[in-house]
Amino acid sequence: MGNWYKIKPEYFFLLIALFFEWRFNKVTPPFQVPDEFNHFYKSYLISQGDLMPVEQDKRLGGNIPYSIREFIFPFQKVATNIKYTTSEGEINHSFNIKFNTKDSLFIDFPNTAIYSPISYAPQALALFISQKFDASLGRMYYNGRYFTFLCWLIGMFFVIRMIPYGKWMITLLILLPMNLYVANSFSADTVTNIISLLFIAYVLKLSLKEEKITYWNIFWLFIMIMSLAFAKVVYIGLVAVLFVIPPKQFKSIYFYISGLAFLFLSAFLITNYWSGVVLEYYTPYVNYNPDFRNGICLSNCANYYIQKQLILDHNWYFLNLIYRTIVDHPITYLSSYIGAFGSMDLFLSKSVTYWAYAGIFFVALTEKNEKVTSIVLKPFFIAAVFISFILLLLSQHLTWDCVGEGVVDLIQGRYLIPLMPLLFLVLSNTASKYYWLSPPIVLVTGLLLNRASCKVIYPRYFQDSYYSKTEFFCDAEKVNEKGEYITSNDAIFLEAGKYRTDSFAHSGKYSAYFDPWIQYNMTYRLKNIKRGDLVEMSAWRRGSIGELVVTSNCKSNSDGNFFYNNKTIHYYDEKGWGYINTAFTIDKACDSNDVLFFLWCPDSTKRAYFDDVKFSVKRFKGNYLDSIYTVK
Repeated sequence: MGNWYKIKPEYFFLLIALFFEWRFNKVTPPFQVPDEFNHFYKSYLISQGDLMPVEQDKRLGGNIPYSIREFIFPFQKVATNIKYTTSEGEINHSFNIKFNTKDSLFIDFPNTAIYSPISYAPQALALFISQKFDASLGRMYYNGRYFTFLCWLIGMFFVIRMIPYGKWMITLLILLPMNLYVANSFSADTVTNIISLLFIAYVLKLSLKEEKITYWNIFWLFIMIMSLAFAKVVYIGLVAVLFVIPPKQFKSIYFYISGLAFLFLSAFLITNYWSGVVLEYYTPYVNYNPDFRNGICLSNCANYYIQKQLILDHNWYFLNLIYRTIVDHPITYLSSYIGAFGSMDLFLSKSVTYWAYAGIFFVALTEKNEKVTSIVLKPFFIAAVFISFILLLLSQHLTWDCVGEGVVDLIQGRYLIPLMPLLFLVLSNTASKYYWLSPPIVLVTGLLLNRASCKVIYPRYFQDSYYSKTEFFCDAEKVNEKGEYITSNDAIFLEAGKYRTDSFAHSGKYSAYFDPWIQYNMTYRLKNIKRGDLVEMSAWRRGSIGELVVTSNCKSNSDGNFFYNNKTIHYYDEKGWGYINTAFTIDKACDSNDVLFFLWCPDSTKRAYFDDVKFSVKRFKGNYLDSIYTVK
């Protein structure tokens, strides 16, 4: 068979990881890892020197330039609506958006604002350097993405090289699609995963090496523990793995006891300190500024303080919660650990997931190892995982779940990336005598999983699934003999074309205007709107008032009436025009011709202007309101 199977696993990892880094970059648009736009905001603030959370008027976030909002906005829509897609053209356009700090807006991102700067070190450094070279926002983003992946790649290379056994099994776990997907983003989880796996590998190396442990070894363990505590305190339970280091590895029993005592005490003190810092900034939904608390990754029914008291007052509550969480959602955890993409709306098929676990178990059981951790000490692997998992459940339940819900619904498989290697290392043994068994299984499994992932991800983001679309664009430049606005659609005309002016214009010469006698403009009567249709409308507005509206008057069923409006400015251009964009799904069962789109200015005392109005209605096969990409 030759010597092909003797390739070192760390070099094999580099080849496969680099190839699929390229593939994942091709099929994954910006900001498609959960909350990635909020991670980007935090990374940007750190690159500006704002290391701690910023509080303002009972809000938590930071001042973000409008240019960044302009860059993020199209991809944020894709991330938050399963039927939104993008294009290579839109991604390429992001490289033309210049970074400009002239105008900014306070943006709320309470879920990532409280994260430690350590979690964003690679991302922030890449953004900082990119700004010095006047890079566009698209280039800044991809520089951060590439550099973060490079740090992860180097870290995982040394994890595989350092760990004394189970190298091919660890290689396979690191090459799981979920791991590569997260590493190819601005997510704070990347740094946490690097630190966690380096810590595990280093501890196992120390436990089996021939030389005695030195003060330098204790120092590096302290650095890793400190970094882990700051990055994500719930994983501090991994320090229990220190007990797998036998006392004989130390110079003396005194050095063993004092060294471990120092490390455990450090873990406790640092965790306690950083948890206190986070709690200083924690603001539950009920206390958050009511004008800004919706749609900002803040649970509207969670409250850390009330939930904590509930747990303390009911002795069996938390134990029952642990049981229910494990029993109720095992498929979600186990499948999303292999691969769950986007906003947890893209899963691999059941057959692919089964193949993944079969491959992992096979490699873990059959890989040839010269020596492994004693079976007497392996229970500490399970203890470390259990403690961290309990802390993870507690953290999620206190800050995300509704008070008294009794189960944790938000545990995702990617949270298990630092924990699962220890569980599979329990299976490692010295019984196998065949070097050649593991490499082909890792190769086939790694290629199969990541190829399947790319095939699932690409159509979600780049292939439209609607079967009909009605759309128009109106720049207010032309009207017909009836006084109606002429649009880009030859069959669509908008009412109130006489209410246009050449005083201001976003493009061209004219815009629609409002004054004390005019409250409505650009009215269009839609036909055959149905439940499940996706409506998007956008416009540029000059002035502090005015909104986009779609409404119905369902004569056959009053319960089918709806009213959708939006007046929120997402960002401004250099001329002072603000961009409004909204998308929503018709969720009322009203198949009616009496549906109106119009511009509305309810405050007749102020003047406002609208220009470059876009409107579209997309219809999909079936009712996608009830559908989602699920495990098959």
